[in-house]
Amino acid sequence: MRRAAGPTNNPGVPHSTQARRPPRLAGFWVSDYGLHLLLVAVLLMMFVAPAFVAARRLHPVGLDLFFSMTVVSGVMTVARRSRFPVVTLLLALLTLGVRWTQLFVPSPTLAICDALLSGSMVAGLVALILTQVFRAGPVTIHRIEGAVAVYLLLGIMWGLAYRLVWLVVPGAFTEGGGPVADPSALYYFSFVTLTTVGYGDVLPVGQAARGLATLEALMGQLYPAILIARLVSLEIGAGHRAPPTPPGNGDTSR
Repeated sequence: MRRAAGPTNNPGVPHSTQARRPPRLAGFWVSDYGLHLLLVAVLLMMFVAPAFVAARRLHPVGLDLFFSMTVVSGVMTVARRSRFPVVTLLLALLTLGVRWTQLFVPSPTLAICDALLSGSMVAGLVALILTQVFRAGPVTIHRIEGAVAVYLLLGIMWGLAYRLVWLVVPGAFTEGGGPVADPSALYYFSFVTLTTVGYGDVLPVGQAARGLATLEALMGQLYPAILIARLVSLEIGAGHRAPPTPPGNGDTSR
């Protein structure tokens, strides 16, 4: 595993390739370094913000603010590597617009649209970040951070899918013998399912809920295995790509 390619004194390598220093602010987000800040944003949204809300140190709207920060950081990280950057940007703007509108003008229709658009946005980010993580090249610490961010985003994506089912099919999930009243329990259920822990306190009872839970459990098993296999193959491939020997530097001794 490598952190970043350092400068080399090989005269056969162009100077632009030798001076691989951390990018400036203008190109920070679109490089592998942006994956680091994306992971930080996801961790803040998942663990720090809910803890402050539970301790009444942060207004519940702060959760939506951190979600918006995660979407923005994800889009800035992958936008230029996307084949459809305009579509990605428009989807992000639509997602955040609907979410913040639903906060101030709540309605069942907007809540369903929010869950649908947010889930689609997170799914798009997952696909684009995986493309960046799995592309050819040496495995750096930033790529591993991107892979961890994808795993966490998968849990959030399925939580949004469960929330959509919860909104459309009342009673699709039960908790403590009764219907789930707080949708935040669905994100907890999502990560319990993704990691195949299965405490059993939140249960899917609807057909759609059970189908989604089954798919998430399968993904929770397959993703780490595929990730490790791909990263190992990338690292082995990068190690085998030795720089060519410059002409005239061979052994000429008799």
